[in-house]
Amino acid sequence: MKDELEKLLNELSCAYEKSDIKNNKYCIENKRKWGFELIQSALLENKPMIIGFNWGVDKTWKKYINGDEYNNQLSIQKRSILKIEMGSLQRSVNMCKKHFPSIDFTDGSHSNFCFFRSEMENQISYHDIDLCKGIFLRMLEIVNPSVVFIFSSKARKYMLANKLIQNVKEKKIYGKHKRSNSFTVARGCLSNGANAFFLPHPNSRISKEIRNEAWKFCAS
Repeated sequence: MKDELEKLLNELSCAYEKSDIKNNKYCIENKRKWGFELIQSALLENKPMIIGFNWGVDKTWKKYINGDEYNNQLSIQKRSILKIEMGSLQRSVNMCKKHFPSIDFTDGSHSNFCFFRSEMENQISYHDIDLCKGIFLRMLEIVNPSVVFIFSSKARKYMLANKLIQNVKEKKIYGKHKRSNSFTVARGCLSNGANAFFLPHPNSRISKEIRNEAWKFCAS
């Protein structure tokens, strides 16, 4: 798996050269580095996978502020996702353990739908999403996950619109009060038959009741 993923990492490097994010005006003007990353993984097939929209940055990190980091991922090293810094998605892992207690995340993988870094999701163009699409699908084939948890409404909309998920069931969940917000939760299957769950990002501004209902929908 390591060799296959590193070949894919080379493809990602070529895609990055064609990307909008490489010549991002914000980075140039503020002397920032974003770059790209493919995956963090224990390099084992048939294990759980956590997916967000794209790799973020720590805006308070001194090396980032000084323009020294982030650098592009150059190789694939075996790592446990339970021992790496996942930012806000760490709370999602905790929710997964709560609602899916039989799933062991120790040897799982962590990646994103888009492999280019940014400070905010809206800094990623649809051109760059398209550049990552084929690489993303190939990565899933290589990792062959047992189940995938996706924490991005933008990824959900793109993946469902492009029929990347089979046997889709969706539900729009509303709060009890008229002024409360809503969330569209979905579940389906990857091409290998593994379950794919589209759940609220931990930073989503939704009520606790909506968040709990979304998890119940996927866990039922």
